[in-house]
Amino acid sequence: MDGDERGSTVRGTRPQMDPDEHRWTRTYAPTLCVILPDLPCRMRIRIARIHGRHRLHCVRSDGSHSQAAAGPDLPHHDLAHYVAERTMRLKAGFFGAIAAGRSIDELSDPAVIRTLPREAWDAEILARTLQGTDNGTVKPEDFITSVTLERGAPLEGLDQEKVALMTSEFDALLKRWQEVPEGGALELEWM
Repeated sequence: MDGDERGSTVRGTRPQMDPDEHRWTRTYAPTLCVILPDLPCRMRIRIARIHGRHRLHCVRSDGSHSQAAAGPDLPHHDLAHYVAERTMRLKAGFFGAIAAGRSIDELSDPAVIRTLPREAWDAEILARTLQGTDNGTVKPEDFITSVTLERGAPLEGLDQEKVALMTSEFDALLKRWQEVPEGGALELEWM
């Protein structure tokens, strides 16, 4: 079930205890997301630290999954996607596409990337800009201007309150990631 170093997707279901019959079934009982309690959790995200690299593993609510190994800097970009897409409630960004059935490998394919909807591009712009707040290339007060310039138009719903929320949550997740020991993992839930 580990897959290879490239991305992989495996379809299946996860066994759950049927409370009425006291036996294991092949159904999935959705849980609620911790950060967005009004939405059912559609996917679990696990970012593991392995030998100076990381492995991203996403398990969908139906038990299917996609995983891929990546370089040492990508956890920050993946975490920026997670925060930006969740805060802006983007359903067609990187994690939304994986939750909908795309593999991580597919989302690295230039031919597939060219076919993605505008919301996927907005997610990428937001993730890069959010990363810029961490590495100093974008000041939080310039976040909206930076996104608007790259998009060519303002992003509906993006305001300073959401920027503050994203930068705060991104900083918190980066701190959590720094505390993950070799062989450990950061686990998140996707809406």
